[in-house]
Amino acid sequence: MYYEVSGSRLRILGTYHLSPVDRSLPAFVTDAAQWADAGCMEHNPQEFAPLMRLNDGARLEDLLPPDLWTAVKAAWEKEPKIPAVLQKHRPWAALIMLGVARLRFGPGAETVLGASLEKKGQTFGYIERAGDVAALFDSVPLPDVVEVIRQALPKLGRSQEQFEGMYDRWAARDAAGLQAHVELTPMFGNQVIRDSLLLSRNRAWVESVVKAGKPASNTVLAVGAMHLVGPGNFIDLLRERAVPVREL
Repeated sequence: MYYEVSGSRLRILGTYHLSPVDRSLPAFVTDAAQWADAGCMEHNPQEFAPLMRLNDGARLEDLLPPDLWTAVKAAWEKEPKIPAVLQKHRPWAALIMLGVARLRFGPGAETVLGASLEKKGQTFGYIERAGDVAALFDSVPLPDVVEVIRQALPKLGRSQEQFEGMYDRWAARDAAGLQAHVELTPMFGNQVIRDSLLLSRNRAWVESVVKAGKPASNTVLAVGAMHLVGPGNFIDLLRERAVPVREL
């Protein structure tokens, strides 16, 4: 999933933030890293991580129904691969961490692109602020998050399988196949969450790209591949604004 804004020095790389331990990153990621003299990604992950936590004194246990907290606690304690205290995290953050804790993964596309830029004396810029993304997560009504957690818990044992299936569709540039996998995930199968975390950000990114104009150097905008598939995806929205985008 690799695109170019025609007549400019801007390319858009659909990324997978992590890679399965037994998979190599596809050639289009290497090509983007070699081509880029500048890069921009979604937001700063180091700034985002603290925003996943509750305010001092607050507990996840007090925000979830008692039976769900019991189930979440048991699932976390069964396979805790992340050195974190789940109790201190926001409900949506707990949902993310429960799935990631079960994955066997290595560095993703942003890591490769970032390392290449560093060798060239460059660093990533960001198309959005971490605080704004956290606010979007917080805007999802708690009942929706609770329902998605309930749906996700029975599927945690298949997290690796789902992760690898989505990765393989991405690496093969199979947008329809990736979208089919996305729709099966409890989180992005929920319309409220999809609208808040994918569609609203896509619209904001389009405005940023249009406002920024043509970059002066070879620039890769690296965004999660889920933003490039399905209705309201980033590429289609750019084209609707008369931004000519072609697949490489």
